Amino acid sequence: MFLASCKKDDPRADEQPELMNYFVGIEVGEEYYMVPSKDIMSGSISVVGNGIEGIAHHAVVKDGYLYVINGDEATLDKYKITETGITKEDAISTAAVMSGSFARYTDLTETNDLLLMNFPNDEGNAPYAIIDIATFTVESYGSFKMPNVDRYKPSWCRAVVSGDKVYVGGEYGVPEVYGDIPDSLITIVYDYPSFTNPKTIISKASGGSVAGYRTNGSFKDEKGDIYQWNLRSNQWASNPEDVPNTPCVFVKITDGEYDDGYAFNVSEEFDEPVSIWNAWYAGNGIAYANVILESDLSVWDNLYENYGQLYEIDIYNKTVTKLNIPKAPLSDIFSLNSVKDGKFYIPVCVKGGNANIYEIAIGGGPGDVKVGAKLDGNNVYAPSLNILN
Repeated sequence: MFLASCKKDDPRADEQPELMNYFVGIEVGEEYYMVPSKDIMSGSISVVGNGIEGIAHHAVVKDGYLYVINGDEATLDKYKITETGITKEDAISTAAVMSGSFARYTDLTETNDLLLMNFPNDEGNAPYAIIDIATFTVESYGSFKMPNVDRYKPSWCRAVVSGDKVYVGGEYGVPEVYGDIPDSLITIVYDYPSFTNPKTIISKASGGSVAGYRTNGSFKDEKGDIYQWNLRSNQWASNPEDVPNTPCVFVKITDGEYDDGYAFNVSEEFDEPVSIWNAWYAGNGIAYANVILESDLSVWDNLYENYGQLYEIDIYNKTVTKLNIPKAPLSDIFSLNSVKDGKFYIPVCVKGGNANIYEIAIGGGPGDVKVGAKLDGNNVYAPSLNILN
């Protein structure tokens, strides 16, 4: 599900409540819809028959406009969101700028550009394109080279922009040997927006990927530091025998270098091996993570069963709080930029059960949650949710 606030420029706004504060995208069965909505905490949100068809996996909403990848047409589409729906205004060919690849990720940078990118090819070249939102034009495009580290080659990446640098969290391994991964976390730092002058930085806090899974493996806090979480699991690139000895951690990058004095070993908070499959930053040192017991991941398909549990992670005070929210398949939620007035919102779609938006008081206790609007039917799939104030 994709959800974001829409600003309304109606001069009557002081005389009546805003009609369309949110934008929702959701899959029901095998059909995808996107539709404006005015409420996420009461009643039902029905998209069937009300919205336009489309997948909002990596969509971005900014200032009343929706930007979304159209995989069938290989375009980045721009829509204007209004009280009555959304209207397509423009499109950019991603096929023309993504160097023979496609736009796997669409991220809004702190300078209000859209950064499109994909993971590296066999030669380590990762395609990217930078789109200026104000003019909806291509600022630059090309590919950047991710270097090998010893015998390990890059296979996955995701970036976060901070100032004139871009931090590309990497996944490294030996292509011919599944599970042969370095005993470290690897990030490549480039000048931005040129993607030049690569610098490899390494943390020995743990092993695994800091490229994320569906969500970004890196985020920037209010102090300007970059935090990362690592993915390693018996179902993801790692040797299952090594997983119990390779902890789930949060690490910090300050002034372009890993801070070796900071590491939060989340695995120590559990009695058995776990893995983190998504984590979303909510502000003030609080992140929310989809944590799965490794004992529940005997096969890949279990990612899509009701094994995901949402935890609040305080990366400053190094605490972990299990929330009173039902277990659900949370692994395929692509992005959550869903913070408003001290609350964090997330769609929880229990397989075979109810699907609702949940409101969580940031920094509250395990039970400081509210059940919000009901989503269409059961077995729905919500790929992302974002709120813009």
